[in-house]
Amino acid sequence: MGLFSRTLVLIAKYLLVFLIVFTLSIVLYEYKITRMNSEKELCPPPYTANKTLVELMNKYRVGVELKLEKEVYRSNESIKYKIINTGERTLLAGAPFKICKYEDGKWYVVKPVKEIVFILVAYPVEPGQSITLIAPLEPYYKLEPGLYKLVTKVLVENLNLDIILEAKFQITK
Repeated sequence: MGLFSRTLVLIAKYLLVFLIVFTLSIVLYEYKITRMNSEKELCPPPYTANKTLVELMNKYRVGVELKLEKEVYRSNESIKYKIINTGERTLLAGAPFKICKYEDGKWYVVKPVKEIVFILVAYPVEPGQSITLIAPLEPYYKLEPGLYKLVTKVLVENLNLDIILEAKFQITK
């Protein structure tokens, strides 16, 4: 067998190995998406579901609202949202958030396909002030049309109270 023939055989072997590895990576990626979507975690309830927390918020004059820029988004957009301090105490807000989807009468956490890294900075939100943050939807790999909610939390400074906030939105094609 000549040098040219051996080179062709070697190239064919490398090409075959590449195709096998490439195919396996696609299969594993699709398996990861399927597995992630089959393990359902319930979405955390909003602060309004906790009577004790609501009573403490009233007692210490804590007020907060979460507002989305829009009510309808496409799956490749980012959600611009605002945390508004309507109370009399300083709140600490951060970038971490969850996306939950309404299915079969319950809210489930949607797990991102791409890892999301949050910078853990506590931004102070003084009484009467607000902060605008952004939640990218791109790491969630093409959300299906339906009803969703953005879930985030704030901490009340000097009280050590975590308040879970939520705002609903629609995903369309």
